[in-house]
Parts: sequence; C-alpha cells; structure tokens
Amino acid sequence: MPGFLKVFGYPDPTSALGYGIDSTVQQLITSLLTLGSFISSLIAGFFSSYLGRKQALWLACAFNAVAVAIQMATTSKGVLYFGRLLLGLANGFFVTFSNVYTAEASPAHLRGIMVALFAYWVNIGSILGAVVDNFTRVRLDKASYQIPLGCLYIVPTVLAVVLFFVPESPRWLLHKGRDQQARKALETLRGDSVDSKYIELEWAEMVRGVEEERNLAKSIGFLDMYRGADLRRTLLCYGMIACQTASGVWFLIGYQTYFFGIAGITKSFQFSIMNTCLGFIGVNFGMYAIRHIFGRRSILILGATVCGLSQLASAIAYTIKPTTTTTGQVLVAFTAIFYFFYNGCVGAASYPVATELVSSRLRAWTVGTATSLGYILAWLVGFCSPYFINPQDLNWGPKYGYIWAVSNALCVLFFFFFMPEMKGRSLEELDEIFNARTPTWKFKSFQTTIRDEAAFDMQERTGVRIEKEGGVMAEPNIELPRVRHLVHSHAHEEDIPGTVNLKALEGDDTAYGQALFPVPADDPNDPLQWPEWKKTMILVICSLYSFLGNSALLGPAVYISIWAEEFDVTPSVASGLVSYANLAFGFGSLLLVPLYLKIGRRPVMLLSMLCFVAGLAGASRATSFNGLMVARVFHGLGSGVCEALPVQLVNDIFFLHERGNRLGYYTVCLCLGATGPLYAGYMLAGGYSWRLFFYVEIAFAGALTVMAFFFVEETTYHRVSPVSSAQSIDETSEEKGDAGTVEQRESTAAYVPPRKSFVSTLKPWGKIDHDAEFFMTMIRPFSYFFVPAVFWVIATYGIYIGLGALAFNYTFPIKIVAPPYNWSQTSSGLIAVGNAIGYILAIPLTFTSDRLAAYLTRKNNGIREAEMRLWVLFVPLLVAPAGLLLYALTAQRNLHWMGYFAGVAMVNWSAYFYFSFTLAYAVDSYNANTSEMLIAMNLGKQAISFGMGLYLLDWILQRGYAVVIGGIFVAVLLANNLAVFVFVFAGKRIRVVTSRTWLGRKHKKTAGAVMAA
Repeated sequence: MPGFLKVFGYPDPTSALGYGIDSTVQQLITSLLTLGSFISSLIAGFFSSYLGRKQALWLACAFNAVAVAIQMATTSKGVLYFGRLLLGLANGFFVTFSNVYTAEASPAHLRGIMVALFAYWVNIGSILGAVVDNFTRVRLDKASYQIPLGCLYIVPTVLAVVLFFVPESPRWLLHKGRDQQARKALETLRGDSVDSKYIELEWAEMVRGVEEERNLAKSIGFLDMYRGADLRRTLLCYGMIACQTASGVWFLIGYQTYFFGIAGITKSFQFSIMNTCLGFIGVNFGMYAIRHIFGRRSILILGATVCGLSQLASAIAYTIKPTTTTTGQVLVAFTAIFYFFYNGCVGAASYPVATELVSSRLRAWTVGTATSLGYILAWLVGFCSPYFINPQDLNWGPKYGYIWAVSNALCVLFFFFFMPEMKGRSLEELDEIFNARTPTWKFKSFQTTIRDEAAFDMQERTGVRIEKEGGVMAEPNIELPRVRHLVHSHAHEEDIPGTVNLKALEGDDTAYGQALFPVPADDPNDPLQWPEWKKTMILVICSLYSFLGNSALLGPAVYISIWAEEFDVTPSVASGLVSYANLAFGFGSLLLVPLYLKIGRRPVMLLSMLCFVAGLAGASRATSFNGLMVARVFHGLGSGVCEALPVQLVNDIFFLHERGNRLGYYTVCLCLGATGPLYAGYMLAGGYSWRLFFYVEIAFAGALTVMAFFFVEETTYHRVSPVSSAQSIDETSEEKGDAGTVEQRESTAAYVPPRKSFVSTLKPWGKIDHDAEFFMTMIRPFSYFFVPAVFWVIATYGIYIGLGALAFNYTFPIKIVAPPYNWSQTSSGLIAVGNAIGYILAIPLTFTSDRLAAYLTRKNNGIREAEMRLWVLFVPLLVAPAGLLLYALTAQRNLHWMGYFAGVAMVNWSAYFYFSFTLAYAVDSYNANTSEMLIAMNLGKQAISFGMGLYLLDWILQRGYAVVIGGIFVAVLLANNLAVFVFVFAGKRIRVVTSRTWLGRKHKKTAGAVMAA
C-alpha cells in the first residue's frame, strides 16, 4: 500500500507507486507473524497449567490490542517487527485455546459443527479483510494500512466482553480440582435446552473420566504426549494438522494470481474473492455434512480425494498445453473446486478431529504443538514453492500439482487406515476407547462402559435412572437408528389469542421444559414432524432467496448514471429502473401470496424463482431502456414473494419456541440483501460491464432453484385445531390423572400413515384448494392495518428502512467523496460494511428472544404470553437512536469517518432485533391468517419506506444533517421504539379488546377456516 511504503519503504521512481520496499523487510513482516504464532502455540500447553481457557483468550486479546496499537502508531521498522511478533503470539493463542475451549464445552453431538465454526469465521475474516484492503490500497496516507489494522480490534474486543458472560471450561476446572465451579459451568453451558437428568449424566461421566485419567497418569507435561496410549493420539493429531498443508492449500493461496495471469484474467482481486466465497460456501456445506451426513473419516477422505484430483487435473492440463488461455481457465476452474472441497471437508473437519483425538488432560499441549507444526509446514511450503515454480529454477509451474496429488493420495491412505471414526462420542468415551488400544476399524462398534458406570453413579447419588434404548444409552437430541419418533404434545391456545398453555403432561415432548406448540398430528408428513435437517434446509433456501431477491433489486442502483448515458435518458428517468422494480417487488406478494394459498407453497415458490431467473436473464441481455425496464419489473414481481415465504414457512414447520430464532436467521439474509450495491460496485470498480452483475445473480438464482426443487417440499398441511380436543384432554386429566391422557392418545393413534417417498415430494404441482378465496385474500389484508401489533411491525420496518437505510445510502456517497475525507467514488459503497458489521454482531444473540420467553413461561406456571419475547428489545430501543444521532453529528461536523460506520452498525444491530422479534410477536399474538397478515406487512412497509424516502435527500441537504437525521429522524425512531413499553405492559389487554371486536372475530373465523380446510 502506498501509505505503508512511504513510511517503511524507500523512494523508487521506477515503481508505479513511486516507492519500493526491501525484500528482507517483506520477509520479516510475514515471518515474524508466523514465528510468533509458532511460539505461542508451542507453549500453550505450559500456560494451560496455570491459566484457564478464558484467561488465555483474554491474554490473547490483550496481546492483540497492544500489537495493533504498536503497528498503527510506529514509524520504526524495529518496533514494527516487535508488533508483528506480538500479533503472532496473540494469533497462536487464539487458534489453540478457542478450539480447545469449544471442544471441551460442546455436547458430543454438536462438537463437530461447533469446532468447525473456527473455519467458518476464518473465511468471513478473509473476505472482510480482502474487501477492506482493496478499498484502502489506493489511499496515499497512513490510513491505507491503519484502517485494516484497526479492524483487528473489532473481534477481539467483542470476544473480551463476551468472555465475561461465558463460564470456564468445565473439564479444565475438574482437572484443577475445582469441582463445584465445574458443575456450575456445565449447567450454565447446557442451560434449559437439555433435561436435567442428561446434565447429571454428563457430569457423572466427566467426573469418572477425570478420575480414570488421574489413575492412569499422574503428570501433565510435554513428554507425557509421547508416552503410552497418548503417543498414538499425539501422532494422529499431528497427522491431521499436517494434512492441511499436505493438501496443497498454501501453494494455491500463494500462487493463484499466477494462474489468473495464465488465464488472461487481469482482475485477480475479484477472482480471489470469488474463491474465498466459494470456500465460505464450502465451509457451510461441511458444517452441515459433519452434523447430518458424514462421519469424520468419510468427509476427510472425500475432501482429500477431490483436492488431489483437482491438483492432478491442473498439472495434466498444464503438461498438455502450457501457458494457453484455455489451460489457464482450466486451472482457475479446478482451483475453485479445490477451495470448495478443501474448506468444506479437510478445512472444516481438521480442528474438530484434532481436538477429539487427544486426551483431556493434554489437550492444550497436543493441539498447541500440532498447531505449531502446521505453522512450520506452511512456512516450509512458502519457502520451497518458488524453487519449483519460478522459471529461473525448476520451472515446473502448475506441474507442481503432481507432488500435491501424491501428498493428497497419502492423506487418503492415512485417513482410511489410521483415522478412527469419533462422531457422536463423548470425550470421556474416546479416552476409554484409546486407552483400550482399539484398532481403527473397531472404533465405531466399540461398546464403552464409562457411560453405564456414570449412569450407575448418578442413580446411586440422585436416584434418577436413565434407561438404555436399543442397547444405546439415551442422549439428548441424538437420533438413534430406529423408526423416527413422532412428536406429541397437549399444549393449546387459551381463549385469548397469543396466550398459550404449555404445561407438559406425561409423555409430552418438550423444549425448555414446556410442551410443544402448535400440536402436530400423528403423521410423519406433518411439517412439524419433519427431521431437523429438512426444516433447516428449507429455511436456508428461502432465506437465501430473500437475500438474492433484495440484492438483485437494490444492487443496480450504482448503475443509474451508466444507464442514463447508455440509453440517453436523464438520471431521474434511469432511477426508475430501481424504483419501479421496487414497486413491483412490493406488490408481487399481493398476487403470489393468495396464489400459494390456492395452489400450494411449493409450486408458487418454483414459479416465482423461474420468473426471477427469466427476468434477470432478460435484464442481462437488454439493449434498450424499455426492454431493461420490463425485465427489471418482471424479476421484481417474480421475487416479490421472497419476503413472505420464509415467514410463512417458519410458521408452517417450526414450533413456537423456535420461531424467534429462525426468523432471526431469515432477517439476517433479508438485511444483507441491502449490501447488493457493494457487490455491484466491486464489479464496476473492476472495469466490468453492468451486465456481469445480472450474470452472477442468474448463476446463484439458478443453483438455488435447483436446490429448491429437490429440498423444498410442500408445507401446506391441514391439521385439526387442538383447541376443542385440549378441553376434553383437560377434563380427562382431572378425572383420570396424567396417565389417562397417555392411554387416550395411544388408543386414538391406532394408525400412523407412512412417510411420503422422496420422489413423490418432487412433484412441482400441488393440490388446488377450491375453498381458498383468491380475490378476497387480496382484499382482506388491508383490514390488518387496524390491528395494533401488525401496524407496529409495519411502522418498524418502514421507519428503519425509510429513515435509516435510505438516509445512509443517499448521504454517505456524498459526504465521503467530499472534503475532508476525499475518498474515491468507488469507495462510496463501503457503507455496506457498517450494515454487515451490525447484523453479524447481532447473529450470536438470535436465541435470546426464545430463551427469555421460555424462562418467563416457566415463571408464569407454563402459560406463555406473546409479549414475553419483547423484553429483549429494551437495549436496542436506545442503541438505534444513538447510532442515528452519531451518524448525523459525524456528517454535520465532518468528524472522523469511523463515526459513519459505527452509527450505521448501531442502527442495523438494533434493526435486526426489531425486525425479527416484532414480526414474531405479531404472528404469535393475534388470531390471524398468517398469509394475509404478511401481505399487509409487505405492502405497508414498502409504502411507508417509499413515502419517507421521497425527496429525502433534498430535505436533508436543505435543513442539515443534525436537524433532519439527528433531530427529526431520531425522534420518530425513538417514538416507534418506545412503543415496546405499550405492548409489554398493555399488550395482553390490547389483544383481549381486539379479539372481541367485529374485525377480530372476522380474522379468527378466516384463520380457523384456513386451519381446518
């Protein structure tokens, strides 16, 4: 970067930047970071004898803060070197102790996916880092490198704060003899999501496991890793980490730009970002596969096989026709395949496997030294690769892939013959299996005794007995290989809409200790009875559709001036390509929602996605303004249902206690759709035509359509309303006791229909509901504007979008390119980074609404009130206005540019909570036809945001940022947010009054007709 070269380089008139830097300085900057990471990883085991996992991570945060401050402030090379070394020390601790803590704190059935989150966040960091570097590299001042360095404060700062609220590793505490603290830590980690008897069993198993370890080995040190049964475990752990390097990933990371050059690709940054994004998609695939599809060995073998074949194919292609453009394109294609499968298989599974392989008492020692080995091997590859690649040396070029193909083949053999299958085993079970010197091929079938012994200890101590099922000790949330259990519940809604009786009777399935609602039918075809992986897949597909629909709608806003010039129209007319598409998008739900009530969710979704793809294709090939306008309106109209469908499907397939969390994930995708202009801006800055944006959207939309065809089953299911049956159940319970309800259910559930075959679920057409009133469904939604909860949701969405998002998008590009900032025009879309930061920081808190509501329900004797989830909005209530005020003052007084990003992040962090939980509240609190309510919400928020956005920029520029944004907008937003007090303290009374009105009775009748149809 020019600013960095000015400080640490030397003047060089021959360089395009005017400055050069000594190669020794470059090597030291990189090598000292690696050296620091190597040292801290190597000695992590020593520190673990004195510091807990939390303390070690706090120490890493402190090292990081000091290292970043040094590098940002210094102008001395020597001090810079020290800062790089210190940053490496922090990095080594982060990598080692974060993975060790996650492995020790996670339940057995979730350990794989939770440790794999390490790879997930590494990919997110790579993408964000590359984006920030790209936008600051053109700056000529110190900020060109200080801004990327400053970003290194964000995650460690958040981590340092969050660590105050999470307990220490219970296993580490047990090893230190702090049993009482360990027990409390385990109970805190498991919370209410696990039945107390399973927590008791896990605790007993942990205690017995620590006792066994103490009996087998008295010491904990470096040499203990290489003694007895631990030698095998250590070597396997080292082999697992070494296989990361053996895949050739460090070679491709360092030399992918070389491949781009052969392919004639000059925009290497864009394609490197593409590969990183493919890797990120791969990690998501890998996390899902680890949990639901593959064992550890299988996913590792698959990953190493595909990585090896990709390297081999690249080497063969270069051998046959070196340096041709076609060969370069082959190299780029197989590099992309490599990234996907490496990140999704080897990368995602490496640390889950490495942390499982080692004994509990030596986990920090072994994982730390294995990580240090990984750093050595990565450095070795970087050191040796130039000699194989460079023309002045061996000049192998991509033929170097032959070596990596062989190394991947060796990895496959290593995984097949030596790597045991550990999925689903507790860490204590793995200790027992390894100590028994069990051969690799017998791991999966090995019958452990430690869980039985722990269950016996628990029964002796507490009197609680856990029965075996099918020869396997029962464990929470793990599906055993038998006929799928159907969920049962006696929960029912009271006479007041939004008040639900969740008291659990004997035999009921529960969550957070409460009966499940809605009550599912005894039918595996009921969407509420579907397996969790299927529900999650449907939610992911629909949420991604919402992201694509919104990004395609808003992204082309950066092309308005280009279109005005190309089609010879004014910019105002050209902006209609965005505004009219937005209008069509808003009214798409008015047509498509009644249609999916008539013919089904699945056919309308597939039809909508096909129209979306067709409209994008038309836009990409349009040669006239009118043609482009038609295509834009068509794909906007087609995707108009993408906001209503996820909410509808969450309502169809998830229970009440899950909805807040699931709507939160949908909200993230919906809000991130607003970052569309950022991606379009990248392509524009890279010199590409505006058509490329539509080509990329087509590719993703087409892939998503295929996924929807195979995985999104029809969710319309007409089950009998449980209200009347609930009354008879209560009466029976009073007369016969709880046992009577179980007998009653068993006698009535004589026949359970078979599950539909996979092929039968692929039918693209549905069953026509002749009772559904198509045109009345288009008219009735307007009556929901008079329902207080629904109107609050409409106002919330409209105000946050109209006053917040539009104000930011309109004003930031004007302010940031003008003095005193003087950023380039291509940087004007960077405000989307603030949006992303706000939403990403909110994601970890998605569960809060459901958890808090469950806690308050227990306090309320099992009676759930819709308002219970709203208490989590009290903090966002003030954060959003504060963020808006910060943005306004920054703009008015030309304060530091960080004020813009901080203000936007604060507003969007709060918007996430208000979007997610006001919507969930409206759905929970009122007897409504959800589909009609969604139409009202979509139309209302579009109308409010459109009205507030009209002439918005002119108004702000005339009256000033402080007056309009900091005064009027803050007041309106605060007034809307304060409405939460009205609903928290008077919401039930409002529900009672509304339900007794003519409109309330009419809505209840409509909703009942839909349910019973």
